[in-house]
Amino acid sequence: MWYYEQNGNRIGPVDEATMRSLIANRTISIDTLVWTNGMANWTPLQQTQLAAGLPVPPPMSQTATISLQYHSVPSQAPP
Repeated sequence: MWYYEQNGNRIGPVDEATMRSLIANRTISIDTLVWTNGMANWTPLQQTQLAAGLPVPPPMSQTATISLQYHSVPSQAPP
């Protein structure tokens, strides 16, 4: 059974399936403090076995390369 912190409140116990649902629904995030039996302290979710259920973000798109061309124009004195 798991417990999690939300808005300063400790919520639980909830089973692992519920925790995974909370992750999928973005009710809790990787920074949410969680605790389960055997843990010494409340720990960010990202440092627990639950992190394996976190969706992997898509790769960042590469920025487009802009090619600029400069032309030298001889300066002329005004007439």
